[in-house]
Amino acid sequence: MNTLSHFRCVFNSLLLTTFILVQTSCGGGGGGGSEATADANAEQSEGKAPLTLIPGNSSATYTPQNELSAPAATPAPTGCTITIPSLTDANDNECQISFTCKVAALGEPAGFITACSLTIRDKSGTIFTRNSSVTDGEWFNNTYSVGDTMKNLYMLYEDTDSADGFKVEVRIDQLTVLNRTDDSSGNILRFNGNINSGKANIIMNGVTSNERFVTLGNNVEVIVEYH
Repeated sequence: MNTLSHFRCVFNSLLLTTFILVQTSCGGGGGGGSEATADANAEQSEGKAPLTLIPGNSSATYTPQNELSAPAATPAPTGCTITIPSLTDANDNECQISFTCKVAALGEPAGFITACSLTIRDKSGTIFTRNSSVTDGEWFNNTYSVGDTMKNLYMLYEDTDSADGFKVEVRIDQLTVLNRTDDSSGNILRFNGNINSGKANIIMNGVTSNERFVTLGNNVEVIVEYH
């Protein structure tokens, strides 16, 4: 045997030995036990948008090792609260918005807004807050998400008949999901992201009353919590 062939045999033997040792120490890639269960209880996923705003079924990928370690099944969410902590309206007021959304029927990408709140801080620093007293709104998200991207999300609450009435209309053309938290069954609990492109129209009687959309394209934050 020449020197080169001998070297190759020795090198291949070392590779095989190293592979066996690594597989043995790592358990061959199997198992997970209690660690897998703990991780599944609050799975953190980056860049994973829900299929639609309120998905109609579980997206679980976790398989328990045995019945004792299996997490309790929980139903998919039927509602969520969408919060936009800060945006600037057409009058240069700073606004905070919250929508409580319910799905019309399990799996449908549309439904009702059952509550809405609006807080405005004007240029002088004065703060005005209004909360809805009736269910008078709608939402839809009729485009499936791909990867970390949600598109065509629309929310409208409108009740301007009273002196304390207000209207909030938000059209999100594109939203990028940054972080997502699931429960042990794979159902979404929370996500946050940034609006890449959209518009908003905000009216608060006695404070601002013009019908004029403002462009949302400067990474306005959105937080969605499910219930």
